[in-house]
Amino acid sequence: MDYDVIIIGAGPAGCTLAAGLCQSGLRIALIEKQTRAALESPQYDGREIALSKRTADILERYGIWQRIADSEVSPIRAAKVLDGEARTSLDFDARARTGQPIGRLVSNHVIRRAAFSAAMQAPDLQLMDACPVSDVTPGPCRSLVYLEDGSILSAALVVAADTRFSTVRRQCGIAASMHDFGQTMIVARMTHTRSHDQVSWECFFYGATLAILPLNGKTSSVVLTLPHYLARDWMNYSADDYGHAIGKKLGGILGDVTLDSERTAYPLVGVYANRFVGDGVALVGDAAVGMHPVTAHGFNFCVTGAEALARRVTSAARNGKDIRSRQLLRAYEAEHRFRTRPLYEATQRLVQLYTAETAVTKLARKFVLRAGKTCPPARLVITSLLSRSAA
Repeated sequence: MDYDVIIIGAGPAGCTLAAGLCQSGLRIALIEKQTRAALESPQYDGREIALSKRTADILERYGIWQRIADSEVSPIRAAKVLDGEARTSLDFDARARTGQPIGRLVSNHVIRRAAFSAAMQAPDLQLMDACPVSDVTPGPCRSLVYLEDGSILSAALVVAADTRFSTVRRQCGIAASMHDFGQTMIVARMTHTRSHDQVSWECFFYGATLAILPLNGKTSSVVLTLPHYLARDWMNYSADDYGHAIGKKLGGILGDVTLDSERTAYPLVGVYANRFVGDGVALVGDAAVGMHPVTAHGFNFCVTGAEALARRVTSAARNGKDIRSRQLLRAYEAEHRFRTRPLYEATQRLVQLYTAETAVTKLARKFVLRAGKTCPPARLVITSLLSRSAA
């Protein structure tokens, strides 16, 4: 079977790309190992995604945002950063400058459902669900995709949109730099007796990081990051003990805290592909860039990367040009690398600074926060990174 574009992976990246290609007139195959039922009704996985204004605008243009109810969106009006046990915080608020909240929180499963629904509106798209891929062979004119059921597909352009541990990326001969942070992220929804006032908190305790992501009502997504061996103990706490321990770490800022969902643990590994393109092949989403969640831009890069590729492929198709040309693919790679590389590297350094427990790094942490509090230009830069409203 022949297609113009084959997208492997029907997660947010693959579905956003498919939705972005709706007006291209191209014949598209969307291949996914999960069943259609699982894609239409994804399960809650604990993750709340912070969306920038640019990301929300792209999702709206692709018909995804309209499929998310207002009640499922939680605005973040400001952010606070704490170091250690200090009670003073570094505060960020972009509203005075942009009139917009710093970001909007939407549950990952809600985004996945909306993106899949929008992708299914593409007139020339064929979903191939429950179809694991066994191999991919890039070619000079067309690339081949081999399915486990024995089928062989061909396309001018094959896009890997699977995971940060992408099998397709490896099959296409594209290496990636990986960094295991030695940490586990535990996520859960928790209710509390005091209001969060739609303010997010990033608390860099010694030996652990605790993020509070404000949801609607007196509910927050609490993200605890610990070394793997400590995370096992926290996952084994009873619900009452876990709520008490989180409340104690927060020093009572949210009052009494109660666990309101199952806890889910995710090992943290950063990934950056050495190349984003090959002969008739492109990477999007985590297959290209897998971020540490501390700066909350992994999903935003997923969407902006998919948009950058969809924009170029659609333009080429409408103008009768080659959708797999080296010029097109290299232009996509250059744009996506320009957007992602600086923040990826900055995030790596930030995580190292706030996880190393030496006297020097502790002093450096205090210096960074003090500079942010006393230097307006530094505060403006960091607020811009948080909101990415003009990116």
